[in-house]
Amino acid sequence: MESTHSMRWRERRARFVQDERPFVRRGDLSVDVSSKAVLSGWLAEHHYIKSWPAALLPIGIFGNGPGGRSRLVGAIVFGTPTSEFSGPKRTGLPSPRQSCDLSRLCLSDEFGANGETAAMAQAFRLLRQVRPEIESVVAYSDPNIRRNADGEVLAGGHVGALYAATSLPRTGLARYTGRTSPRWEYRTCDGQVFSQRAVSKLRAVSQGFQYSIDRLVGLGAPPPGEQHPGAWFDEVVRDGSLIQRFRSVGCHSYVFPFTEGAAVAVEPLQIWPRPRLDPNPQGNDVTAPPLFSETHRSERHAR
Repeated sequence: MESTHSMRWRERRARFVQDERPFVRRGDLSVDVSSKAVLSGWLAEHHYIKSWPAALLPIGIFGNGPGGRSRLVGAIVFGTPTSEFSGPKRTGLPSPRQSCDLSRLCLSDEFGANGETAAMAQAFRLLRQVRPEIESVVAYSDPNIRRNADGEVLAGGHVGALYAATSLPRTGLARYTGRTSPRWEYRTCDGQVFSQRAVSKLRAVSQGFQYSIDRLVGLGAPPPGEQHPGAWFDEVVRDGSLIQRFRSVGCHSYVFPFTEGAAVAVEPLQIWPRPRLDPNPQGNDVTAPPLFSETHRSERHAR
């Protein structure tokens, strides 16, 4: 998969960095274990998803600053999957504790096009040191074009070219394992996803439901008062000005196996060909039509 640009984020808008910029050299970037307090503000300012994920290990990316001091230039957040079944389904590993998600990856656009791979390599090594039980990481790329209420494109969608080109020392390139299932989801007027988990909390009035209320009230919804949060949410949806239903085509998934055992486990799940970017998409999906009539599993397991 060839690409002459890398997608970067600044002030929650997608930009593409040309490969003509100087490549990141050893010592230009470093990573370290960080926290929500340090990283959440930076991500909310630059990444198109403002919310903080269910973090397993938040990692800061640091560059050289004035006076020899380091400065925050990006973040990588390894997160807990939304379901205990998703890890084994995508990686082939038997236990959900053996894998995690790459929930956020964001780097300042001042760095060369190899900046993400340089930072990811360091972050993977750090993850293995801190959480040695993790044998695979699952990364998702969202090919859905995201727009705000005015039709402005906030995220142009991507098919995971960075993930596809990233290689691990012992196990090689990331494995493409197909798409997640298409689904209906909710999106707010500022282009953010309002998750099904948040909707469920409102309907069940379970822990964390107040955060979901505050989020919609912050966008302009009237407070629910004595009304049940689930019924109040339905009224906000029917109004249509703050939140709407959207048909997602599903995300592409890639698996990074750290061990030989993890590489063997994911091999039957690998799919070919890998997705390509459509430069002129007809709808909201930037995935190009497949080169073949249908994708197929790894040839080793297709015989």
